Amino acid sequence: MGKDWDGLSSGTIAWLTPLIRLCNREKHFPVALCQNCTSNPHGGLISLGVDLITGGFGDLQEFIRQANTLVTLGELRNLMDSLIRELGFQYFALTHHVAMVNTPAGVVRLHNYPDTWVEAIIQRKYFAIDPVHIVAQRSATGFHWSEFQKFMKLTDDQQDMQSEAKRAGIHQGFTIPVNVPGEYTGSVSYAIKDGIKFPHASLPYASFLGPIAFEAARRIVGGQSRFAIEEGVQLTPRQLDCLSLVALGKSDVDIGQILSLSPATVRFHVDAARERLNTSSRHQAVIRALFGSHLTFADLLNRPDFRTSAPEMPGTHPLQVAR
Repeated sequence: MGKDWDGLSSGTIAWLTPLIRLCNREKHFPVALCQNCTSNPHGGLISLGVDLITGGFGDLQEFIRQANTLVTLGELRNLMDSLIRELGFQYFALTHHVAMVNTPAGVVRLHNYPDTWVEAIIQRKYFAIDPVHIVAQRSATGFHWSEFQKFMKLTDDQQDMQSEAKRAGIHQGFTIPVNVPGEYTGSVSYAIKDGIKFPHASLPYASFLGPIAFEAARRIVGGQSRFAIEEGVQLTPRQLDCLSLVALGKSDVDIGQILSLSPATVRFHVDAARERLNTSSRHQAVIRALFGSHLTFADLLNRPDFRTSAPEMPGTHPLQVAR
Protein backbone atom coordinates (compact mmCIF):
# COMPACT_ATOMS: atom_id res chain seq x y z
CA MET A 1 0.00 0.00 0.00
CA GLY A 2 1.41 3.39 -0.97
CA LYS A 3 1.74 6.23 1.50
CA ASP A 4 0.00 8.86 -0.61
CA TRP A 5 -3.56 9.46 -1.73
CA ASP A 6 -3.03 7.77 -5.11
CA GLY A 7 -2.00 4.55 -3.38
CA LEU A 8 -5.11 4.30 -1.23
CA SER A 9 -8.51 2.93 -2.09
CA SER A 10 -11.54 5.18 -1.70
CA GLY A 11 -12.69 3.01 1.19
CA THR A 12 -9.40 3.45 3.03
CA ILE A 13 -9.44 7.20 2.43
CA ALA A 14 -12.95 7.34 3.87
CA TRP A 15 -11.77 5.32 6.86
CA LEU A 16 -8.81 7.69 7.43
CA THR A 17 -10.87 10.88 7.19
CA PRO A 18 -11.96 10.99 10.86
CA LEU A 19 -8.36 10.33 11.92
CA ILE A 20 -7.15 13.20 9.78
CA ARG A 21 -9.80 15.53 11.16
CA LEU A 22 -8.90 14.52 14.70
CA CYS A 23 -5.18 15.08 14.16
CA ASN A 24 -5.82 18.41 12.46
CA ARG A 25 -7.82 19.48 15.51
CA GLU A 26 -5.24 18.23 18.00
CA LYS A 27 -2.27 19.67 16.10
CA HIS A 28 -0.02 17.17 17.87
CA PHE A 29 1.97 14.98 15.48
CA PRO A 30 4.90 12.75 16.39
CA VAL A 31 8.03 13.87 14.52
CA ALA A 32 8.27 10.49 12.81
CA LEU A 33 4.81 10.97 11.31
CA CYS A 34 5.69 14.30 9.71
CA GLN A 35 8.88 13.37 7.87
CA ASN A 36 7.19 13.51 4.47
CA CYS A 37 4.97 16.52 5.12
CA THR A 38 7.05 18.82 2.86
CA SER A 39 6.27 16.86 -0.30
CA ASN A 40 2.85 15.67 0.85
CA PRO A 41 0.99 17.72 3.47
CA HIS A 42 -0.88 14.58 4.52
CA GLY A 43 2.12 12.27 4.34
CA GLY A 44 2.47 11.90 8.07
CA LEU A 45 -1.23 11.26 8.48
CA ILE A 46 -1.23 8.61 5.78
CA SER A 47 1.73 6.98 7.50
CA LEU A 48 -0.30 6.97 10.69
CA GLY A 49 -3.22 5.34 8.88
CA VAL A 50 -0.92 2.73 7.34
CA ASP A 51 0.57 2.04 10.76
CA LEU A 52 -2.91 1.53 12.16
CA ILE A 53 -3.81 -0.84 9.36
CA THR A 54 -0.55 -2.82 9.29
CA GLY A 55 0.90 -2.70 12.76
CA GLY A 56 -0.16 0.08 15.16
CA PHE A 57 -0.38 -0.93 18.84
CA GLY A 58 2.18 -3.63 18.15
CA ASP A 59 -0.30 -5.52 16.02
CA LEU A 60 -3.72 -3.97 15.45
CA GLN A 61 -5.11 -7.12 13.93
CA GLU A 62 -4.03 -9.10 17.00
CA PHE A 63 -5.90 -6.68 19.27
CA ILE A 64 -9.04 -7.05 17.17
CA ARG A 65 -8.66 -10.84 17.13
CA GLN A 66 -8.30 -11.01 20.89
CA ALA A 67 -11.20 -8.62 21.49
CA ASN A 68 -13.43 -10.74 19.30
CA THR A 69 -12.56 -14.00 21.04
CA LEU A 70 -12.50 -13.02 24.72
CA VAL A 71 -15.11 -14.73 26.87
CA THR A 72 -14.86 -12.90 30.22
CA LEU A 73 -14.76 -9.28 31.36
CA GLY A 74 -11.60 -10.09 33.30
CA GLU A 75 -9.84 -11.00 30.08
CA LEU A 76 -11.09 -7.83 28.44
CA ARG A 77 -9.88 -5.76 31.39
CA ASN A 78 -6.39 -7.25 31.02
CA LEU A 79 -6.42 -6.41 27.32
CA MET A 80 -7.52 -2.84 28.05
CA ASP A 81 -4.81 -2.48 30.70
CA SER A 82 -2.25 -3.41 28.04
CA LEU A 83 -3.83 -1.02 25.57
CA ILE A 84 -3.78 2.04 27.82
CA ARG A 85 -0.15 1.39 28.75
CA GLU A 86 0.70 1.39 25.04
CA LEU A 87 -1.27 4.58 24.47
CA GLY A 88 0.06 6.47 27.48
CA PHE A 89 -3.10 6.55 29.63
CA GLN A 90 -3.54 5.27 33.17
CA TYR A 91 -7.31 4.77 33.31
CA PHE A 92 -10.09 3.54 31.07
CA ALA A 93 -13.85 3.08 31.26
CA LEU A 94 -16.22 1.18 28.98
CA THR A 95 -19.68 1.98 30.23
CA HIS A 96 -23.33 2.39 29.49
CA HIS A 97 -24.69 5.55 31.06
CA VAL A 98 -26.91 4.14 33.80
CA ALA A 99 -26.96 4.34 37.58
CA MET A 100 -24.21 2.36 39.28
CA VAL A 101 -26.70 0.81 41.72
CA ASN A 102 -29.35 -1.74 40.75
CA THR A 103 -27.78 -1.98 37.31
CA PRO A 104 -29.97 -3.83 34.76
CA ALA A 105 -28.71 -7.02 33.14
CA GLY A 106 -26.80 -6.68 29.89
CA VAL A 107 -25.27 -3.32 30.79
CA VAL A 108 -21.61 -2.66 30.02
CA ARG A 109 -19.53 -1.38 32.94
CA LEU A 110 -15.81 -2.08 32.89
CA HIS A 111 -13.16 0.29 34.23
CA ASN A 112 -10.04 0.57 36.37
CA TYR A 113 -10.94 3.81 38.16
CA PRO A 114 -9.73 4.23 41.77
CA ASP A 115 -12.10 2.80 44.37
CA THR A 116 -12.36 6.19 46.06
CA TRP A 117 -13.74 7.71 42.87
CA VAL A 118 -16.23 4.90 42.32
CA GLU A 119 -17.49 5.31 45.89
CA ALA A 120 -17.89 9.05 45.36
CA ILE A 121 -19.89 8.47 42.17
CA ILE A 122 -22.28 6.17 44.00
CA GLN A 123 -22.62 8.15 47.21
CA ARG A 124 -23.07 11.54 45.53
CA LYS A 125 -25.01 10.14 42.55
CA TYR A 126 -22.62 11.79 40.13
CA PHE A 127 -23.78 9.44 37.37
CA ALA A 128 -26.92 11.59 37.11
CA ILE A 129 -24.99 14.79 36.32
CA ASP A 130 -21.80 13.48 34.74
CA PRO A 131 -20.79 15.89 31.90
CA VAL A 132 -19.22 12.96 30.04
CA HIS A 133 -22.63 11.29 29.77
CA ILE A 134 -24.33 14.49 28.67
CA VAL A 135 -21.77 15.53 26.07
CA ALA A 136 -21.63 11.96 24.70
CA GLN A 137 -25.24 12.50 23.60
CA ARG A 138 -24.38 15.79 21.90
CA SER A 139 -21.24 14.85 19.99
CA ALA A 140 -20.71 12.33 17.22
CA THR A 141 -16.93 12.32 17.68
CA GLY A 142 -14.51 11.97 20.57
CA PHE A 143 -13.99 14.96 22.86
CA HIS A 144 -11.57 16.18 25.50
CA TRP A 145 -12.96 16.69 28.96
CA SER A 146 -11.55 20.20 28.73
CA GLU A 147 -14.09 20.83 25.96
CA PHE A 148 -17.23 20.42 28.08
CA GLN A 149 -17.92 24.16 27.97
CA LYS A 150 -18.29 23.96 24.17
CA PHE A 151 -21.34 21.73 24.63
CA MET A 152 -22.86 22.85 27.91
CA LYS A 153 -22.54 25.22 30.84
CA LEU A 154 -21.27 23.31 33.83
CA THR A 155 -23.25 23.67 37.03
CA ASP A 156 -21.60 24.14 40.42
CA ASP A 157 -22.26 20.47 41.20
CA GLN A 158 -20.59 19.40 37.97
CA GLN A 159 -17.57 21.56 38.69
CA ASP A 160 -17.38 20.03 42.17
CA MET A 161 -17.51 16.62 40.52
CA GLN A 162 -14.51 17.49 38.34
CA SER A 163 -12.58 18.71 41.36
CA GLU A 164 -13.31 15.53 43.28
CA ALA A 165 -12.23 13.40 40.32
CA LYS A 166 -8.86 15.18 40.35
CA ARG A 167 -8.52 14.61 44.09
CA ALA A 168 -9.15 10.90 43.41
CA GLY A 169 -6.31 10.91 40.88
CA ILE A 170 -8.19 11.35 37.59
CA HIS A 171 -6.85 14.54 36.05
CA GLN A 172 -7.87 14.78 32.38
CA GLY A 173 -9.42 12.52 29.78
CA PHE A 174 -10.82 11.84 26.35
CA THR A 175 -14.17 10.16 25.57
CA ILE A 176 -15.60 8.49 22.47
CA PRO A 177 -19.42 8.24 22.32
CA VAL A 178 -20.74 4.73 21.59
CA ASN A 179 -24.48 4.78 20.98
CA VAL A 180 -26.52 1.86 19.66
CA PRO A 181 -30.20 2.48 18.78
CA GLY A 182 -32.49 1.00 21.40
CA GLU A 183 -29.83 0.76 24.11
CA TYR A 184 -28.57 3.02 26.84
CA THR A 185 -26.11 5.59 25.60
CA GLY A 186 -22.51 4.59 26.20
CA SER A 187 -18.93 5.69 25.87
CA VAL A 188 -15.28 4.72 26.02
CA SER A 189 -13.10 7.00 28.14
CA TYR A 190 -9.36 7.23 28.64
CA ALA A 191 -7.80 9.29 31.43
CA ILE A 192 -4.44 10.31 32.88
CA LYS A 193 -3.13 11.04 36.35
CA ASP A 194 -2.03 14.49 37.46
CA GLY A 195 1.47 15.35 36.30
CA ILE A 196 1.33 13.04 33.26
CA LYS A 197 1.63 14.60 29.82
CA PHE A 198 -1.53 14.01 27.82
CA PRO A 199 -0.79 11.56 24.95
CA HIS A 200 -2.38 13.54 22.12
CA ALA A 201 -0.61 11.51 19.44
CA SER A 202 -2.36 8.35 20.66
CA LEU A 203 -5.90 9.67 20.17
CA PRO A 204 -6.39 8.25 16.65
CA TYR A 205 -5.46 4.81 17.97
CA ALA A 206 -7.67 5.26 21.03
CA SER A 207 -10.59 6.44 18.90
CA PHE A 208 -10.35 3.41 16.63
CA LEU A 209 -9.72 0.71 19.22
CA GLY A 210 -12.10 1.92 21.94
CA PRO A 211 -15.37 1.05 20.15
CA ILE A 212 -13.94 -2.37 19.27
CA ALA A 213 -13.39 -3.02 22.96
CA PHE A 214 -16.86 -1.72 23.81
CA GLU A 215 -18.44 -4.06 21.28
CA ALA A 216 -16.51 -6.94 22.84
CA ALA A 217 -17.94 -5.97 26.23
CA ARG A 218 -21.48 -5.89 24.78
CA ARG A 219 -20.98 -9.38 23.41
CA ILE A 220 -19.61 -10.72 26.68
CA VAL A 221 -22.41 -9.36 28.88
CA GLY A 222 -24.98 -10.48 26.33
CA GLY A 223 -26.38 -6.99 26.01
CA GLN A 224 -29.04 -6.56 23.38
CA SER A 225 -31.66 -3.90 23.01
CA ARG A 226 -35.00 -4.83 24.47
CA PHE A 227 -36.30 -3.23 21.28
CA ALA A 228 -33.95 -5.22 19.06
CA ILE A 229 -35.46 -5.95 15.68
CA GLU A 230 -34.74 -9.13 13.81
CA GLU A 231 -32.24 -8.75 11.03
CA GLY A 232 -33.78 -8.26 7.63
CA VAL A 233 -36.98 -6.54 8.77
CA GLN A 234 -37.89 -3.83 6.30
CA LEU A 235 -40.80 -1.43 6.10
CA THR A 236 -42.27 -0.09 2.89
CA PRO A 237 -42.25 3.65 2.17
CA ARG A 238 -46.03 3.75 2.66
CA GLN A 239 -45.78 1.98 6.01
CA LEU A 240 -43.15 4.48 7.12
CA ASP A 241 -45.34 7.38 5.98
CA CYS A 242 -48.23 6.08 8.02
CA LEU A 243 -46.13 5.37 11.12
CA SER A 244 -44.55 8.81 11.05
CA LEU A 245 -48.02 10.38 11.01
CA VAL A 246 -49.16 8.07 13.82
CA ALA A 247 -46.20 9.43 15.79
CA LEU A 248 -47.51 12.94 15.21
CA GLY A 249 -50.85 12.00 16.76
CA LYS A 250 -52.82 11.74 13.53
CA SER A 251 -55.89 9.54 13.30
CA ASP A 252 -56.53 7.11 10.46
CA VAL A 253 -58.91 9.65 8.94
CA ASP A 254 -56.28 12.41 9.20
CA ILE A 255 -53.58 10.21 7.71
CA GLY A 256 -55.89 9.17 4.90
CA GLN A 257 -56.59 12.78 4.02
CA ILE A 258 -52.88 13.66 4.03
CA LEU A 259 -51.81 10.65 1.96
CA SER A 260 -54.96 10.42 -0.19
CA LEU A 261 -55.82 7.00 1.20
CA SER A 262 -58.95 5.55 2.74
CA PRO A 263 -58.92 5.01 6.55
CA ALA A 264 -59.13 1.27 5.90
CA THR A 265 -56.00 1.38 3.75
CA VAL A 266 -54.20 3.37 6.42
CA ARG A 267 -55.12 0.75 9.01
CA PHE A 268 -53.86 -1.96 6.65
CA HIS A 269 -50.42 -0.29 6.33
CA VAL A 270 -50.10 0.47 10.04
CA ASP A 271 -51.09 -3.06 11.04
CA ALA A 272 -48.65 -4.50 8.50
CA ALA A 273 -45.84 -2.38 9.97
CA ARG A 274 -46.85 -3.37 13.50
CA GLU A 275 -46.71 -7.07 12.58
CA ARG A 276 -43.33 -6.74 10.86
CA LEU A 277 -41.94 -5.01 13.94
CA ASN A 278 -43.49 -7.66 16.20
CA THR A 279 -45.39 -5.21 18.38
CA SER A 280 -48.89 -5.29 19.83
CA SER A 281 -49.78 -1.62 19.50
CA ARG A 282 -49.22 1.35 17.26
CA HIS A 283 -47.17 3.39 19.70
CA GLN A 284 -44.88 0.38 20.28
CA ALA A 285 -44.41 0.12 16.52
CA VAL A 286 -43.38 3.78 16.39
CA ILE A 287 -40.90 3.29 19.23
CA ARG A 288 -39.36 0.22 17.63
CA ALA A 289 -39.18 1.94 14.26
CA LEU A 290 -37.29 4.80 15.90
CA PHE A 291 -34.94 2.55 17.85
CA GLY A 292 -34.33 0.40 14.78
CA SER A 293 -33.52 3.50 12.69
CA HIS A 294 -36.38 2.82 10.29
CA LEU A 295 -37.57 6.27 11.35
CA THR A 296 -35.59 9.13 12.84
CA PHE A 297 -36.70 12.09 14.91
CA ALA A 298 -35.59 14.27 12.01
CA ASP A 299 -38.09 12.43 9.79
CA LEU A 300 -40.85 13.42 12.19
CA LEU A 301 -39.78 16.98 12.94
CA ASN A 302 -39.18 17.82 9.27
CA ARG A 303 -42.56 16.65 8.04
CA PRO A 304 -44.68 19.56 6.83
CA ASP A 305 -47.51 18.09 8.93
CA PHE A 306 -45.53 18.46 12.17
CA ARG A 307 -46.50 22.05 12.91
CA THR A 308 -50.11 21.45 11.96
CA SER A 309 -50.63 18.42 14.19
CA ALA A 310 -53.80 18.48 16.22
CA PRO A 311 -53.35 19.70 19.81
CA GLU A 312 -52.90 16.99 22.40
CA MET A 313 -56.11 16.10 24.22
CA PRO A 314 -56.06 16.35 28.02
CA GLY A 315 -54.83 13.15 29.63
CA THR A 316 -53.53 11.65 26.39
CA HIS A 317 -50.18 11.35 24.67
CA PRO A 318 -49.57 11.70 20.90
CA LEU A 319 -48.28 8.14 20.70
CA GLN A 320 -51.18 6.67 22.64
CA VAL A 321 -53.41 6.12 19.65
CA ALA A 322 -55.97 3.36 19.73
CA ARG A 323 -55.33 0.38 17.52
